[in-house]
Amino acid sequence: MKKQKKSFDSLIDPINSYLEFYYSEDRIPNTEEHYQKILECVNTLAKIFEECLSYGNFKDEWDYDKFYEFLYGPELIIKSIKTNCGYRLGLNDKGLYLSMNLHYSENLRYMDDTYWKLLLVLSEFEGFEYEEYEFIRVERRNEFPELFKTNKSKNSNDEKYLFPIF
Repeated sequence: MKKQKKSFDSLIDPINSYLEFYYSEDRIPNTEEHYQKILECVNTLAKIFEECLSYGNFKDEWDYDKFYEFLYGPELIIKSIKTNCGYRLGLNDKGLYLSMNLHYSENLRYMDDTYWKLLLVLSEFEGFEYEEYEFIRVERRNEFPELFKTNKSKNSNDEKYLFPIF
């Protein structure tokens, strides 16, 4: 990645240009200039995504020709064709972000220890956040304990959970 420093620096310019335009007092929304700045920024997000893909061995195809402009900036909408999962790469008030929603969260109970170890490593990266939006009431967990019991963890008989259950 160090060899790519110059190309990474060139990716910063369209993002900064968009931000300068967006936060300018002279900005007039919904003009041709506004649209061009958005497209340049979104195309840069797509290049960043493509660069990230080049470092992995993904056996998937990706659809990322859609975007949405939020309050703080554009968000590239990325969809995995194989898994039908959606990802978001965009700008917010803290900078550049990548987010996704866990689909089929009921299958988390089948994940082995390797998965959880890899997930824990993510917490070492500055800015990584896990935000949970779904909760299961204690009464429901007690009514169907077999649904909330881990199946592959070394501590599968332990009723304590390391991560929130969806």
